Amino acid sequence: TRDWPSTVVKGQEEIRELARNILVNMKREDEKGFFAKPVSKSFPSLAKHYLEVVIMPMDFHTIQEERIENYRVISDLQQDLILIFSNCCKYNKKGSEIWNYTYELWQRLDHIFIDTLREKNIGVPRRWDTCII
Repeated sequence: TRDWPSTVVKGQEEIRELARNILVNMKREDEKGFFAKPVSKSFPSLAKHYLEVVIMPMDFHTIQEERIENYRVISDLQQDLILIFSNCCKYNKKGSEIWNYTYELWQRLDHIFIDTLREKNIGVPRRWDTCII
């Protein structure tokens, strides 16, 4: 995954609005709801061990409630989403059901970005349009 282009939206409110829309689409893609809230809330029995392995936990709820307002460019959201997926892949055994599920979502990240731009009638940068499709 390469950095999402910062030129697709300008201004803090446009960045926040696009980030909210991408997050809605990511939540929809996460059919199992694994990333909806912090691991410590979703899986309390794993919390202590998880926090020993994962240095900076991240989830959709934390992004929505604590992070979106501080984004300066849309790739800030991209980095938080990648953090969610990389944390999960780090904690879980490669090849396990949750690892595979997470990896598939991670691979869809750029497609979700492009799909959201199109849904909101935001121009897709030409070099992105041809690389993603």
